[in-house]
Amino acid sequence: MAIAEEAGCEAVAEVVQARDAGPAIVDEARDHGCALILLGFVRDTHKIHNDLGKTIPYVLTNAPCRVWVVQDPSKDKDKDKNKDKDGYHEKL
Repeated sequence: MAIAEEAGCEAVAEVVQARDAGPAIVDEARDHGCALILLGFVRDTHKIHNDLGKTIPYVLTNAPCRVWVVQDPSKDKDKDKNKDKDGYHEKL
């Protein structure tokens, strides 16, 4: 929220009770006239293919506005050992 305010953007956070997150997110975005939906995704380094579940694909398909999906960096210590101080992988 603070990052949005620093950028001069209005951000809204609400807790909504729903059976399925995807339709609830899309409905809230539509009800509030949102310009952007920001979704976080935690990468599982122990899987060969990361499964986005059903929420992210649903929101990407049905959202009334832009959708950004932000992937959280891997928590795998072995993969992080080659990152520089800014979090980018160094060339090996």
